[in-house]
Amino acid sequence: NPGDQVDALNELAWDYRKSNVTLAKKLAVEALETAQIEKYDQGEADAFSRLGVLFRSEGNNEEALQAFHRSLDIRREIGHETGEGNALGSIGTTLLRIGEYERAIPRYKEALVIFASLENHQKAAHNYHRIGVCFEENKTFDSAGFYYRQGLIEVDQIASDTARLETNLLIWNSLGSLLWHTEKLDSARHY
Repeated sequence: NPGDQVDALNELAWDYRKSNVTLAKKLAVEALETAQIEKYDQGEADAFSRLGVLFRSEGNNEEALQAFHRSLDIRREIGHETGEGNALGSIGTTLLRIGEYERAIPRYKEALVIFASLENHQKAAHNYHRIGVCFEENKTFDSAGFYYRQGLIEVDQIASDTARLETNLLIWNSLGSLLWHTEKLDSARHY
């Protein structure tokens, strides 16, 4: 089954993303080409997503954004909401990394709406956190604190104890750091 082949290539590309980027890219390109030939939209979207991550890891942010946008377009066409939210988050993260905070925030907010509607509390909490990071990097500290706190509220809805703990630690660390840097030391000690 060509779909299975594409899925396997995409998984291998993901597995090699940190240890061998060159091989991972080759696998993702092969997955992309096969998916396009077979008209397997989900596999094509996944391949673009893998390529986006790989380009971003190499600092090729414009290529990463193009790949993530292609993934987003396909996911919207096929109605894959989780994939759409993930693609929006990946676009936001790439923009965050290059200091384009004002452009990143709307992407994270779009992802947040999707994950909230799907009741995916962990991904919603992560997007609250990322919005907070954008505001903090942009020195808009009150807004950063607001979004970090919203993320903590969302965390309480996460079913998995491990995921809840990991997400809590991530957001508490950011909120504590924010309060420390804004010299709200008594509050910072709480987090």
